[in-house]
Amino acid sequence: MNHRNRFLRLLLAVLCLVATVQTRAQGTCLVFDRASRQPVSCANLYAKEGGKFRAAMTNSDGRATLDFSFRRLTVSHLNYEKCQLTRLPDTIWLTPKSYVTAEVVVAPEEPAWIRRVLKRFVKQKERKYNNSNLLCRYEYQSNSISKRSFYQYQSAGILRQRDKQGHDSLSRFGLLPATGIITATDSTKRSDMKNLRHILYEDFVEELNREFISDHYFAQNTDYQPQNASDVELVFRSKKGDVDRGRIVIDTARLIIRSAHRASGTKANLRTRMPMVMYRMAQLICGYKMKDWQREYSVRYAQHGDTQYIAEAHFQEYMATEERTEDAEMADYYNQISLGFPNMEAHFSATPLAPTDAPPDPATDALWLNLPPPYYVRYSTEATRTEEIRMANLPSEFHLAP
Repeated sequence: MNHRNRFLRLLLAVLCLVATVQTRAQGTCLVFDRASRQPVSCANLYAKEGGKFRAAMTNSDGRATLDFSFRRLTVSHLNYEKCQLTRLPDTIWLTPKSYVTAEVVVAPEEPAWIRRVLKRFVKQKERKYNNSNLLCRYEYQSNSISKRSFYQYQSAGILRQRDKQGHDSLSRFGLLPATGIITATDSTKRSDMKNLRHILYEDFVEELNREFISDHYFAQNTDYQPQNASDVELVFRSKKGDVDRGRIVIDTARLIIRSAHRASGTKANLRTRMPMVMYRMAQLICGYKMKDWQREYSVRYAQHGDTQYIAEAHFQEYMATEERTEDAEMADYYNQISLGFPNMEAHFSATPLAPTDAPPDPATDALWLNLPPPYYVRYSTEATRTEEIRMANLPSEFHLAP
């Protein structure tokens, strides 16, 4: 009997210890940048326990609240190295990836040469970034996380880039996918090319124009260590006081942008990316409201022949919206293209086909997938809807998320 009592007491102690560990796995924590010591917003903290996926995300102060227990917690962000934890500390320190540099203070006073160089670049960019009939092998991966679900889509194949002149918006970019892999907690998920459209159409060089130059302050990062003597790193921030900042590495001799990074918040994104007339109409017709909109975009360019192309890009977006959809046809359309993830991140890389590579057979032209421009207010033409539904139903191999 004494042995039984001792066993029960031991079992109770073990259960109490497990309960204590599980309790410690829940709560509130802060996520900070190890280098800058600044809070990291839109970082994902997720785990799959007992067959259920649970996630939380940090706010603008880097704070996250976990209402679930875990044995292993994954913390990820597009600009930082991923880490895994077995318990929840008060503060989680993330290590920036190699393409992230420390912030530089940008004052209203700036050297006059910066704007002259940028305006000269804008005048010449169409000629230097004209990817006329460029064929590349591409790799694309998109991750999406919500509080109860995980999704990943991987695609590889050939990308066709055409000159803007002489082609409509539906034929500027075309894909010939060779592989597609979906990893998700829900087997009904479809292929997702939305982030690839953002990467290609909302390219930094595409958006760098006279209005952008006028709307921002610029400064030179004197701590930058260039690979070429004529390279400089410029940092910028919005004049309007909202979150819109970043940096540009530019070859001042050849007037070529080598890389760029831009982070923008809700007000800046509404002002620059969403036509206000469409936004007001969406508010009136279906109660559409943008509550939070955070976006980061990093890109590296390379040269092929006499043109520059996107060699690598990283994209992250978080959107929190309200919408009242009563149209059954539109609701079915949304379901067909798998809308609904608020937090997305993606990576893209491309390498031009070598002269020895066989180009795609002209007979396969009907298999090319046209990528329409992205949109934020839920409005599109019948032609773009057809392409979006086609993109969402690409043949893909499905894996159940671990």
